[in-house]
Amino acid sequence: MRTMTLVLVTAMLQAGGLHAQDSQAETTADEAPLFTSNDPISFTIRAPFETLFKDRSDDAPELPATLLYEGPDGQMVSLDLDVELRGHNRRRKRTCNFPPLRLDFPKSEMEGTLFTGQNRLKLVTQCQSGRDQYGQYVLLEYLIYRAYNVLTDVSFKVRLVNITYEDTDGKRDPITQNGFIIEDERRLAERHGWEALDVPVVSPEFYDPDQLALAEVFQYMIGHTDWSAFAPEPGSDECCHNGKVIGTLDGWVYPIPYDFDFAGLINARYAEAAEQLGTRGRVRTRVYRGICRDRDELMATLQTFNLHQQEIYTLFQEQPDLEEKQIKQALEYLDDFYETINDERDLRNKIERRCREA
Repeated sequence: MRTMTLVLVTAMLQAGGLHAQDSQAETTADEAPLFTSNDPISFTIRAPFETLFKDRSDDAPELPATLLYEGPDGQMVSLDLDVELRGHNRRRKRTCNFPPLRLDFPKSEMEGTLFTGQNRLKLVTQCQSGRDQYGQYVLLEYLIYRAYNVLTDVSFKVRLVNITYEDTDGKRDPITQNGFIIEDERRLAERHGWEALDVPVVSPEFYDPDQLALAEVFQYMIGHTDWSAFAPEPGSDECCHNGKVIGTLDGWVYPIPYDFDFAGLINARYAEAAEQLGTRGRVRTRVYRGICRDRDELMATLQTFNLHQQEIYTLFQEQPDLEEKQIKQALEYLDDFYETINDERDLRNKIERRCREA
């Protein structure tokens, strides 16, 4: 019955576009070395950054660039690619003087390099150059992705990068700062034998219930309200807001959350809480936005978080360059979450009574 329903929905949304995206990841994970390690890497990007950052419009063009890194033999490897701006809030000049980027590699020419099997990768940058606090935001968001990796393999892999940016326009001085690369959703889907889906909307019943519950509680754990697993961002026709959808058209689909810079755990200076949630702009205030489910299902999900609590804490405690103040604040914020889910009264009042009907 569920498969028949999905087929009907597929037909109804044919014009709007419910279809599998063309796979751009044909190699196996063993043939894609970029995300097989969590060790930080270093590289240099040479690009016309002055020109690139002038046009912040959504249709700004890609520009040619060069990426250089040291190969295993000690020799420098030079790769041609295109770079473009991406994102929404961080794309704005008033938010970031160094917005996030998308790296577009000619996949056929990456064989035998660190980027074998890669095509289009998102690069999270330190959005305000020269401000140490923004470097801490990068590390905290990176660790949020890593924390979700601990909970489920149905999640974006990330790789921390120390990047030197060289402006070929000659207008900007070279700078070096941390960032991280995010796995492409097509490769994530391929790792599990699924596809990345171009979906305008998703009804809750189409999601794998365990993965949906995990994603919803995770968003609550990190204090993130700027997301939807069911609808696109206003002005977009692609589901979902700060999330991707992978799976198959005749089986379950899976929510893949990303873009966590508005999370209360980070508490970025530019972050905004969703006004309709009644938090009066306080991004540190958690609001549970998950759908309602019976107690046994919820408790099974919460048990996953309890089982991995120390592993998540260790990520923050052992992250190089993360300041002690940030570690303390992050762990205190996580402590509050764990106290909530393990206290009967708080669990009932803050989660079960705040859930949304499917």
